[in-house]
Amino acid sequence: MSDLEARSSGGGSGNGPARGARPIWIVLAMLAIVGAFAVLVTLALRSPSPARSQKVYEYTIPPGTGQRIEAGEKLYVFPGRLDVRVGDQLVIHNTDTRVAEVGPYTVDRNATLVQRFNQPGTIVGICSIHPSGQVTITVRA
Repeated sequence: MSDLEARSSGGGSGNGPARGARPIWIVLAMLAIVGAFAVLVTLALRSPSPARSQKVYEYTIPPGTGQRIEAGEKLYVFPGRLDVRVGDQLVIHNTDTRVAEVGPYTVDRNATLVQRFNQPGTIVGICSIHPSGQVTITVRA
């Protein structure tokens, strides 16, 4: 076999890449692109969505509220329905001389309740400071 025949058939002499072989830099570039794509996908799946600022729902029960409710006055110190999100906070300042009930929460006289909502759900209960006598707090994710 002549030298020309050996080179054109891709065999024998080793003077050039074998048929179908790619230069190493192309293979490395393709691996780098695949790796970068995998890193970007991983970061996109791990990173949380933009943070929503947490809200604080703050209410004050004024002095004399209990007496006014007993006298038949309809006071709207606290809503009968409150919609919040996980991470939000409820703050109730009771400046009255009577204890207040808001769902499962008891707010002592001259005290402050601070409740952060950590999981979604619905809280239903008695509310001594709303005319309906009930409260529903819906916590959404």
